[in-house]
Amino acid sequence: MTSGLLLAMAMQLLPAPGLPRWRTVGRNAQAEYAIDPQSVQRQGTRVRAAVRFRFIRPPAGAPSMGVARYLYDCRGNTVRSEASDLYDGRGRFVGTQQTPANQLRDLPIGPTSPNAQLRTHLCTGRNR
Repeated sequence: MTSGLLLAMAMQLLPAPGLPRWRTVGRNAQAEYAIDPQSVQRQGTRVRAAVRFRFIRPPAGAPSMGVARYLYDCRGNTVRSEASDLYDGRGRFVGTQQTPANQLRDLPIGPTSPNAQLRTHLCTGRNR
């Protein structure tokens, strides 16, 4: 049992969703969104950050929360999803989704998208 737990923990790529350092940035009818301030990395007009999302009413059997690594382009108003760790309703790790390098794409951020709030927070420096 312990070795299985260690193996699952070893597969997690991103900060655990239960850590106290998460800062809530937005909420909509589907989920609450938070940023790990310690994960924020800036390079020119791009900002990489770990984002936690908690679904308010996840479908039965679906993950209820996750932590994703996103790359925001502040000038281009785009986002790239690099990886996500997913968790069940009890906070247990259920798996990782990592985008292969040849499939990474910068996608436009719509004005009503949760990523619009996250991008504004990260790109205006309010997270410092």
